[in-house]
Amino acid sequence: MPRAHERHRAHQRYRVANERLWRGRCSMDVLTTVTQVLRANAAEAERANRLSDESAKALHDAGLFRLGVPKAYGGLEADLTSCLEVVVELARACPSSSWIIDVSYGAQHLAARFPDRTRQELWTDNPDQAFCGSFNGMAMSTARVDGGQVVSGRWSWVSGCYQANWAVLAVPLVDEQNETVGEAMALVPTRELSIEDTWDMAGLRGTGSHTLVAAEVFVPDHRIRDVADLMQPPAEVRESLYHVSLGSLALTFAGTMLGAAEEIFDATMRVVERGKPMADSVYEHLADSPDLRANLANARTLIDSARLHLFRAADSVDNDAPLDPKTRARVRMDTGYASKLLRQAADLLLSVGGASSLATSNPVQRYWRDLNTAARHPTISAELSTDIYGRALVGISEPASYLV
Repeated sequence: MPRAHERHRAHQRYRVANERLWRGRCSMDVLTTVTQVLRANAAEAERANRLSDESAKALHDAGLFRLGVPKAYGGLEADLTSCLEVVVELARACPSSSWIIDVSYGAQHLAARFPDRTRQELWTDNPDQAFCGSFNGMAMSTARVDGGQVVSGRWSWVSGCYQANWAVLAVPLVDEQNETVGEAMALVPTRELSIEDTWDMAGLRGTGSHTLVAAEVFVPDHRIRDVADLMQPPAEVRESLYHVSLGSLALTFAGTMLGAAEEIFDATMRVVERGKPMADSVYEHLADSPDLRANLANARTLIDSARLHLFRAADSVDNDAPLDPKTRARVRMDTGYASKLLRQAADLLLSVGGASSLATSNPVQRYWRDLNTAARHPTISAELSTDIYGRALVGISEPASYLV
């Protein structure tokens, strides 16, 4: 049973998220119910390299696949702070589930920047459409035909492809002579794509981030949009949320890391409070060791600092947009720095728990692997974020990444 203060903390977190997102729709216990299901199925998701049907259904039934859908079509149109709150809580139960919801949220942001005709096709009949997407890879061939393009290609690292109804995929933009004139994103129903089993990683295994394959799939023009238009949505996209820079959206990915770190911390504290002795030492209990107490204090402070940076970044995006280039770069820096802090905290905590933390029977090692795998995503890379912010501070106009 969770300790009293843990139950209180959980209630406070769920209360905030529920009030922001589900007022009038669901009970205050909606996230509690979901996370119970996710936690019970997390180990199986890792073994199977995909979420269980039960976990996917729990996410769907809670309305989490409408997190980034416009309110005009029955969605939640959640701001970044709300999304961050949700993915943190989901990650405490199952980081892979958290990551899938966040990927769907980001892809829905892209889809919402398409014309009204496209948005109606996507969501008029069903706002609970799960999305996935990939900038990785490109169509191997594309041909201009009447009313659209015929696309064949492969796209890797597509998290949540098993759950998704739609995929947002990078394709060449071609003219009437089939000459490439730019880059575009295409919206393709996943039923028209096949999945190639290529995801075999140390962490986030349950995301099922396999490769999507298209074999001469027709994509109509209204479901193809120039990347430049997605970067700067036109006035016809009325909701301010979908004018947020794509680089800023990446901050919610670090929410998966934050939730995993919080879970590692709580699990480590339970080991300490049980009075485990410190092997090969005079300390009868871990809590007696000054070095391990220092590790706990430093880890807790690193996690708290990461939380402050991430929610500061989310608050800036939600309340101060449109952001100037330097502030957008600072949001990326907040994200990358938080990622770095959380990696450091997780390592300190595993040192407290000792080698038993890495036993395959101990869920802590799974959270640690998931956290470290997430940290290597380029959009939350501490190194790239530092370069982006440093360039902005000294006035270099050319960014190190187009996702700023």
